[in-house]
Amino acid sequence: MKYGLHYLLLVCAVSAPRLVTAADHVNLEEGLPTQLEDARPIAYGGREIQLAVGYERGDEENTFILNPRYEIGLLPNTQVSVDVPFRFGEGDKHESGNLEFEAMYALWQEGVWLPAVALAGFVEAPTGLHATGFDPGAKLLITKMPWVRTHWLHELHLNLQALRNTARADGENEYRFRGVVGASFRLGPDGIGIVNFLREQERLEGEVANLVEAGYRMQLTPFTVLSIGAQAGVNNDAYDFGATLGWQMAF
Repeated sequence: MKYGLHYLLLVCAVSAPRLVTAADHVNLEEGLPTQLEDARPIAYGGREIQLAVGYERGDEENTFILNPRYEIGLLPNTQVSVDVPFRFGEGDKHESGNLEFEAMYALWQEGVWLPAVALAGFVEAPTGLHATGFDPGAKLLITKMPWVRTHWLHELHLNLQALRNTARADGENEYRFRGVVGASFRLGPDGIGIVNFLREQERLEGEVANLVEAGYRMQLTPFTVLSIGAQAGVNNDAYDFGATLGWQMAF
């Protein structure tokens, strides 16, 4: 599997057009630093290396997350990515190390009245800890500038996601759903703030986590973005609090 991943990344790098584009702090990415995404893929020909480092504290358990990602604008209005999230520590490490492949396509751009809308399909390959099946999923991403313009509120966002657990064990959900709603707002010429609410079904039946998240994305250079975020659980099924540090570089 290690060599298969290397081959996949090589094919993506060779097949993508040779056009260097800048990283964009306004373009929201999942996990960098919150789970809120926008409906816009990276530019055609763009390539990015992304890394998120996270911490979660819940039920007297400490969990650390390391999530590297490679993302390319393979076709116009199309974004393809591969990432491998790893989980360390005392918390749930089920499926840590799974390969995740995703392709997102922008259906249409934002108009005066209509929002930007994108669809994404993804699959989790069972390369991780205690993983047993290929789990497919889909996302609907919606982004809209507010109709009443202000100098600070930048965009409103809605994300809906469904994942199927194809080889579920006893006590696990066959389908898992997630909803994220939030806003991004400008904090100076090189900064974007994010606030959002997330509700997600957990792997085990009957568990649903509610979280509030806040984050900040800063353009360090034309090709580099740094992000920092924090999360807080608002019900018993969610972890108590967490933090995320993210970095992405276009090349």
